[in-house]
Amino acid sequence: MVTCFALFEGSLKAGTSAAFFQAAVTARLVPLWRQVSGTCAVRLIFGAE
Repeated sequence: MVTCFALFEGSLKAGTSAAFFQAAVTARLVPLWRQVSGTCAVRLIFGAE
C-alpha cells in the first residue's frame, strides 16, 4: 500500500477565521483531491494553537 501525505503550514490572513478556512478547504479542495486517480480516502486534520 502506498500512502501519500501532504502537510501545509502557514497562517491565516488578518480578518479570516479558522472556521471560514476549514469550510473553504472542505468545499473547494477536498473534491479536487478525491478526483486524483487511485484515491481511496481523503482525510483532513486542522491544527489548533
